[in-house]
Amino acid sequence: MIRHINNRKSTLLDNKYWEFFIPTILMAMTLTMSVVVDAVIVGNMLGSEALAAVNLVMPVIMIYNTVAVSLGMGGATLISVAKGRRQGEYANDIFTVVLIGLFSVSFLLLACQELFLVDITKILTREPSLRPLVSAYLHVLVYGTPLIIIVLGLVYSLRIDGRVKLASTVLIASNLVNLVLDLVYMGPMKLGIAGSSLATVSGYAVGAGFLFVYIFSNKRTLRFSVSTLLRLPKFGRCLLRILSTGTPAAMGSILVTIKILCINHIVLAVAGKSGMVAFSVCLSCLSFVSMFISGAAQAMTPIVGVLYGENDYTGVHFVVLRAAKTLLVSSVLVTLLLECVPGIVLQMFGVHHPADIAEGIPAIRLFSLSLVGTSITFLSIYYFMTIGRTKFSTVISMVEGLSVIPIALTLSQLWGSAGVWIAFSMAEIVTISMIVTCCIYLMRKSPEAYKSPLLLDRRILGDTRILETTITSSNELREGAREGIAGLLDSLEIKQEKLEMIRKAVIKAVDDVAEQAYPQGERGYLDLLVRVYDDRIVASLRDNGMGVDLSGNSFLSQSLPDSVKIEQAQAIGFNTITLTSQ
Repeated sequence: MIRHINNRKSTLLDNKYWEFFIPTILMAMTLTMSVVVDAVIVGNMLGSEALAAVNLVMPVIMIYNTVAVSLGMGGATLISVAKGRRQGEYANDIFTVVLIGLFSVSFLLLACQELFLVDITKILTREPSLRPLVSAYLHVLVYGTPLIIIVLGLVYSLRIDGRVKLASTVLIASNLVNLVLDLVYMGPMKLGIAGSSLATVSGYAVGAGFLFVYIFSNKRTLRFSVSTLLRLPKFGRCLLRILSTGTPAAMGSILVTIKILCINHIVLAVAGKSGMVAFSVCLSCLSFVSMFISGAAQAMTPIVGVLYGENDYTGVHFVVLRAAKTLLVSSVLVTLLLECVPGIVLQMFGVHHPADIAEGIPAIRLFSLSLVGTSITFLSIYYFMTIGRTKFSTVISMVEGLSVIPIALTLSQLWGSAGVWIAFSMAEIVTISMIVTCCIYLMRKSPEAYKSPLLLDRRILGDTRILETTITSSNELREGAREGIAGLLDSLEIKQEKLEMIRKAVIKAVDDVAEQAYPQGERGYLDLLVRVYDDRIVASLRDNGMGVDLSGNSFLSQSLPDSVKIEQAQAIGFNTITLTSQ
């Protein structure tokens, strides 16, 4: 039976979430806006046929992104959990496999594209007049395959290693350089459509240059492990786990393409050209909202991964709740905006024809109702992927991605184009209903394990007494916290000799961590988590300050009794001191 005393606040984790959220939003915004602006530049400088050719090559870009997500995000998720479990060697194993995987697959794709360039061009377009343009664009892009995949894949590991600002800088620099060189290559240098793909490759080359800042940094905690590379069975097991973990996110990229292609045919059949204009605007609105959805979900995953690895279930609840609130607020605000001013939105995209406006206004209003549901399902996919429920996460991704097609096909026969737009909301309702049903089933099947829809297995904690509290680093408030800590520890009913020892160790650690982590007297927060087992007491103290010197000669290390073991770990910018009393 678990006895739980919880006076903890979410402040420290909220601060960490926002630290990740802003750069992640900028990353998503840069990627989304660069695609839109890139298309605008190509269309205005080279004409509609060149724009069509660039769009026809998008499936190839999607393949690059799928490889980067499956290896990069899959590996980063496993690394975050390993960091939380203090499995530094395993984290390095995963990082090594991610690196080798990104390099190997990207150069393999380069070779295949070069060998079968003509065949790939024919697959991408059946229109003879567009093939030369597609071939010219693709021929340059092929040689940038390793750069694009490696840069996109490695930024996930940078975030896990606490270098979230550098990760956003890599992508922002890559895409800004791309847009600037678009104007140079297609303008004064007159390289035509090949100039657009050359600008893309040049941008990612600059991004790769920024990665050298990380590679030669002494502060990075992830290392390349040669021994992992030499042990093929171990390498293979790691690779399978990475691919399995990254499947839900990668599946999402694939299903988006399938969904768009199928809905395109349905819309053309029931609403013609005006329907396609409306659908294009709806997709652009979804891309805009996706910046916030992606930012909120991806900012959550590394933090949840570390906390889950530490079995810090309260922390997981805090972070998921913060991400859910952020997603719901942003999606509701955008929905209200689209409901109120759909005509203005259409004008922003250059839609002025009366027939297009008549079709577009109800389309936007009906489609916007699905955005809140999209936020919930997207958050669920990333959350369950992070805690290791990859099969459940994959099923959510597939149901959300594919259910809209038969629903749209059926409803379009009943209500025409309105049925297509309603289908997006219906698909989200079906997906969320499936998630809720599965969670309720598991909670009823194993009530001793699952107490909430987050499906965190409390059996892992065993027969444990737990104390959680948050302490401020300022001297005057910390003085008042000493008695509070002592009182809370007393309530855990620890044997007197152990109680006195762990109380002194915890209070000493709190003082030293606060003074060293926040040396300028700035206000900071420390989360204290004490777990009392039958054979040991484990106290963890977490901060996001400058860290603590725990070398053999440190005062804290020397002042503790021999029976108290002290360890230090760093993950995603958190410093964690763990005291273990036998």
